Amino acid sequence: MKLIILCMLTGFLSKAQNTDIRGNQYFLKGKIIKKSDAIIQACGSDAWALVVELEIINFTNDSYKGKNIPVIFTCPTSYRKQYFNVGKVHTLKVADQKQTNFAWIISNYEALEKYNLKTKFWVIN
Repeated sequence: MKLIILCMLTGFLSKAQNTDIRGNQYFLKGKIIKKSDAIIQACGSDAWALVVELEIINFTNDSYKGKNIPVIFTCPTSYRKQYFNVGKVHTLKVADQKQTNFAWIISNYEALEKYNLKTKFWVIN
């Protein structure tokens, strides 16, 4: 009986966790191709974000045809300093919708604009 309850609870919790993510989720493996000159601000009373440009190594979104892709990191100061170095390879989970109801101040928004994409990809922490 305890095993049945445990299995039901585990199934319920795993289902609940999957519904917390807004939009479609993808896995992206890419290499940083350009270091941002933007000043990285800490999140506090304002919600800061940073666009990082990656050369795609592998991307589970088959409809994206570009060689490079901009992704948005929210609260970038929560990452290690060397995390955003050019040449670093990262495997990321991204979503095609932001995960919050409030607006983000993207310090280097022009990096995102130059790709002229209909969809923005947000890194899910």
